[in-house]
Amino acid sequence: MLPGFIITLHNKDLDLLKRIQSFFGVGNIKINSNTGNVYYTVSSVKELMGVIIPFFEKHPLLTQKRADF
Repeated sequence: MLPGFIITLHNKDLDLLKRIQSFFGVGNIKINSNTGNVYYTVSSVKELMGVIIPFFEKHPLLTQKRADF
């Protein structure tokens, strides 16, 4: 299994995912027209280690997702 960061939302929230992508400055957005879902994904180890992980270390999650992290 490869490391990755994924946020899945309904396609009505595409603008929100674009804002998240713009904030982090990394990753890709994919649209699945069959399910009506949109995905923000970061799969580059360099981007995960340099951007995503440091963000969540500085701003810890407050939910069960914290254990997943």
